[in-house]
Amino acid sequence: MILDTLKILLFPGLAFLALYALVAQYIDRKLYARMQNRVGPPFIQPLADLVKLFSKETIIPTCVDEYLFKVLPYVAFAGVTTSFLFVPVWSSPALFSYPGDLVIVA
Repeated sequence: MILDTLKILLFPGLAFLALYALVAQYIDRKLYARMQNRVGPPFIQPLADLVKLFSKETIIPTCVDEYLFKVLPYVAFAGVTTSFLFVPVWSSPALFSYPGDLVIVA
């Protein structure tokens, strides 16, 4: 029980997903810059964009439920992160796996 909880908390899929997103964003921006005959951003630009994004002020519209407006992005992120529990990373098997796991991820 404790070992399974520790595996979930230290799951490398979250770190892999974050690093993969930053590298994919860098490659995408670099390719678009090359197609437009520009140099493109430095390698740490996606990290700087992430810091800037987290430092922005949240503006909440007046006609929405404030609690749901703040909580639902975390729910969406949890869904994406949970789907990585069913995908095998590199050569190790998936943390949770059963015959219908590809249907869940899709």
